[in-house]
Amino acid sequence: MGRRIGLLPEISGSTEVLATLIDVWSSPEVVEILINLSETSHFRKVRILLDVPLQQCPEYLLLALSQIKVERGTLLIDELLTILMTTFLGNHPNSIPVLRKLWEMNQELMIRSICELCRHDKKIMNLSRVLDIT
Repeated sequence: MGRRIGLLPEISGSTEVLATLIDVWSSPEVVEILINLSETSHFRKVRILLDVPLQQCPEYLLLALSQIKVERGTLLIDELLTILMTTFLGNHPNSIPVLRKLWEMNQELMIRSICELCRHDKKIMNLSRVLDIT
């Protein structure tokens, strides 16, 4: 397992989260394996397992997701991206550094997520917020 997102010092609260937790969930390979497992009978177990990074280090989970390439597991990926992008396109304290890094790593994902959120819930994303982000 080689690729890692790495600790981002501009993300507040990172020091409060265990380094091992960040180390695991900043690995695109780990996330990719779990996403692939979600296409089997293990969907619920994988989804429950992902509650930990969703709560403790969502920044690193989002950035790891932005780096994976899978052909299966799109149901889980879509669910995770909806949760994570809604969080970071809102008023999360780490929105700016995370979105900046996401833009640097995967512009297509960010554009697609903004479009999806605008299409489904106009309250979450309005034009002024999109302009602030971009």
